[in-house]
Amino acid sequence: MIKRENPSQMDFKQVFSSDIKLFGEIITESFEMTKSEKQKRPPHFRNRNWHANTFNSNIQGKLIDQYGGLVKLQGGRFFLKLNGSIFYFKKLDSKTKMPSHIKTRNANKLMNNYATLFEEANPIIWIGYCVDSSCSNLTGIYAVSIDENAINWITDLSDFDSNASIVYTISKNDPDGGPTNKPLVSIKSGIAKAE
Repeated sequence: MIKRENPSQMDFKQVFSSDIKLFGEIITESFEMTKSEKQKRPPHFRNRNWHANTFNSNIQGKLIDQYGGLVKLQGGRFFLKLNGSIFYFKKLDSKTKMPSHIKTRNANKLMNNYATLFEEANPIIWIGYCVDSSCSNLTGIYAVSIDENAINWITDLSDFDSNASIVYTISKNDPDGGPTNKPLVSIKSGIAKAE
């Protein structure tokens, strides 16, 4: 196994500024498509994973429509390989903003930011979304960088603004010598305020 490079939050915002809005639109449109499909399908035709699978398939289809051959399939997952980075699109836990996974060797490898010797060690950025408990509303769209099963940074993409606001950055070495989850920037009433 080889360690992947951690992507920079500023590089993400600069290199992918034109894609940030598109990622949000793809997720929003896919969510609306899924809601529309749900209304046409009686409950007894939907298993407990129907919403997640349909939403995920709609995201995959819209990404392929937009990015074509840059969308890859590997190990049962799809991802977008763009400008030297890999983007996975996944539901996030509403509280922790960590991707929701079934714990497998491959999921653990991704969450710890490793690549096998047979794959390119491109940086991974998770484009994730949160939904309410009934899956009837999107509650957030974020870009997340993860290393060693912990969040490096989160950027809120919900406003589809190319100047996406920094929700928070986690410093691995705070002045007291321990890890910290203290936000460097907080969002209140749509106004970013330094802590």
